[in-house]
Amino acid sequence: MAGWAIGSARGGVLRFVVAVRDELHGFLRGGSGKTVLVARERPEGRIAAVLASVLLLAVAASACTGDSDDATPGLRITRADGSVIEFEKSLHAWCGLLPSESDPGRSLNVLAGDTPSGDLSDVGSYWRFSIELGKLEQTQRLLVPQVPVDTTLWVFFVYDEERDNEAAAYKEGSSGVIAVEEWGCEEGDAVTLTVNARVASEFGDGEAVQARGTVRAEIRDEPDGFSG
Repeated sequence: MAGWAIGSARGGVLRFVVAVRDELHGFLRGGSGKTVLVARERPEGRIAAVLASVLLLAVAASACTGDSDDATPGLRITRADGSVIEFEKSLHAWCGLLPSESDPGRSLNVLAGDTPSGDLSDVGSYWRFSIELGKLEQTQRLLVPQVPVDTTLWVFFVYDEERDNEAAAYKEGSSGVIAVEEWGCEEGDAVTLTVNARVASEFGDGEAVQARGTVRAEIRDEPDGFSG
């Protein structure tokens, strides 16, 4: 549906370009087949109309080609019934240590939604991806589920506050791939993460979630209150 909308918008812009071209052509030809520098009847009015049309064209083209939700859809995580898990807060990316893990190495971290703390009863929905830099330098493509399951070299975790569900890429029944397409650890470095994975619940009766999409962020400071 989004692809259809974009195609329709681009088609509309193309038709608009043709209309503006014809208008300019008609103005310069003066309707007589001969190029003229000044129209016979008050050219300033037609000039203003043509300029207004060109301005509208520029705005329309910007809307179709600029940054938008269609160009950067983000990571969409859905439940088994197709409903979407909502993550209210902004995306964060940073490099640092994860305090909740034993003897961790320095990691690249991406977090969307609420900032996790030790007590999930007070935390909104969020997802987190972390990978130790040593592992990331070896490979930027990770198969789901994690092998071995007890590895701390990388983590993909989803917390769904509405269903009180936790899902993790190490759980049996998970499948798919996670790719770190672009990364760095200097402030302002771009991070691009693509996920296409089924992520199984950590609870025996919990439901798996489906994560699909690409997120882009810039390296900034670790979010306040983060505790892994």
